[in-house]
Amino acid sequence: MNSRLHLLLLILSLVLYKIYLLEINSRAIFNCQWCLTGKAIFFELQFVIFLVTIHLLAGFSRWYWLRGILRLTVIAALIIMAIDLMVLQQFLVHFTLHEFSRFVSEFSAIMDFLKQLLANPWNTVFSAVAISAILGIFSRYLRNDHVTTRSPVFLACLGFCLFGFQFLKPVEYHTPYLQNSIEAFFSTQTRNRPYSKNFSQKISEESDRQLQCFAGKGMRPDLILLVVESLSMYHSALFSGINNWVPQFDALSQKGRWFSNFYANGINTEQGLIALHIGEPPIAKGIDEANGMGSSTALLFEQFLDPKDSLPRMLNELGYHTIFLTTGNLGFLGKGKWLNNIGYNYIEGHDAPYYTGMKRFHFDAPSDSALYDRALQELAAHKKNEKIPIFMTLETVSTHHPYIDPESGTQSEELTFRYADHQLGVFVKNLESNGFFDNGYLMIVSDHRAMVPMNQSEIDRFGNRAYTRIPFSIIGHGLGNGEESNHFSQSDLLPSLRHWLDKSYQCVNFNQGIFLPSATQIPACIFTHRSYNLDNVFVHCGMKDYTINLNGDHTNYINSSKPSTDFLEVIHRLRLSKGY
Repeated sequence: MNSRLHLLLLILSLVLYKIYLLEINSRAIFNCQWCLTGKAIFFELQFVIFLVTIHLLAGFSRWYWLRGILRLTVIAALIIMAIDLMVLQQFLVHFTLHEFSRFVSEFSAIMDFLKQLLANPWNTVFSAVAISAILGIFSRYLRNDHVTTRSPVFLACLGFCLFGFQFLKPVEYHTPYLQNSIEAFFSTQTRNRPYSKNFSQKISEESDRQLQCFAGKGMRPDLILLVVESLSMYHSALFSGINNWVPQFDALSQKGRWFSNFYANGINTEQGLIALHIGEPPIAKGIDEANGMGSSTALLFEQFLDPKDSLPRMLNELGYHTIFLTTGNLGFLGKGKWLNNIGYNYIEGHDAPYYTGMKRFHFDAPSDSALYDRALQELAAHKKNEKIPIFMTLETVSTHHPYIDPESGTQSEELTFRYADHQLGVFVKNLESNGFFDNGYLMIVSDHRAMVPMNQSEIDRFGNRAYTRIPFSIIGHGLGNGEESNHFSQSDLLPSLRHWLDKSYQCVNFNQGIFLPSATQIPACIFTHRSYNLDNVFVHCGMKDYTINLNGDHTNYINSSKPSTDFLEVIHRLRLSKGY
């Protein structure tokens, strides 16, 4: 077979694999069969025609250099598609130019992720064979100096088809998910569009605010916030009844207070940490750099570098010593700089002296057991000065995708979570023996739902909201035991802690919840994201759902009627850093 036929087979293989992924995800995410694949054909046919057109243009050219450029364009498009399929399979999002510019500086983290992904020998062999075959096809294709003898009319017909398919493609709610790889890579992301100066000035900081005020409790317990990477409802028999991979966590939760209707406001660790620490949903800012107020295209941590409020600042003012410990790399996406800016007294990552010589996993991180041992060491040092309460955040890494079990080295989601669960149980036993729970509480929460497709069981139990539902439990004495069924989210942690720990009156917006020391205010609505459409914010109000498209001045509702209470101004205020 000649190089052109090999190239055609490669294109068809990638397209068929894309359709296969869409079918898997359409069943998992949208609870339907063949609802995406049929629509995707128009997008993928346009991609194939685009490649064929570029290939034929190269053949028509009599200039060697132009033929080379056009054939390199075909190869570049296929490389983008191959990367897009890998990203789509691993994270359920497209590979875009925006995300490429966001992560290109994190080369070491990307290589570390790939190293963990290839830890399975079969993955390594398959990847090596596939990459060798693809490079061979590309090499033969570039060396083939074929000049076509086809009529230009054929090329014109292809161009007409390429243009015509633009009108045949369905434009709907799923369009961002259906896009072919080139469209997605160069797509304009409306969430990054800033507001105009005139529009921004119309949004008042105080207009239409509905505040409710409560007297604080003024308590002073020691607190640990344990953020478990990717802990999801379907991992837990208690929270979902689907799998029984975290029995220690379930048993501990039942001894304390566990939240069966808790939501992640974001879809990744960056967004989860922002929601937990800032007390508002991690919606990308809409502030234009030209106005001297920051850039809406900056990394999300950079957009929240100087928030109006933050968890560690509030705790510092109340006399707490605040500590953030993780085995992850604090340089990733500027996390360390952000944690320092929002007020932590002490921050420590993967390069801490305590971890010297330990085996490393993804993100150059030691295992969860090392993090827990380090936390116990810090708590023992704190005991020497018990007059100062401590607030410690622990961020785990072991259960991050691609799920490499630290004990066996096996790539298995179940084994990885069973490992993490066992280490959690050991940690809690050590806390008990050290007397931490005499005046201390352990709050266990996920940063986001796992970055894998939803299964049918999740859909059946939680509907489309399954994509943002996560477990949350509080272990300790005096807060009551059993299920907390009211709806809360990560962004409610800050106002809840303020109400519990501060003596003064605290006023909150009607969309902010207070669940400590008890359910004092239920948020009217919860703001979340979905990985399959990052330009939208999903608003959950009781049993009703609304979708808002972020698009600068033109931000508006889509596929849902306007609610009696308009949330657009809430979104505008949040995106303009004016708070709820």
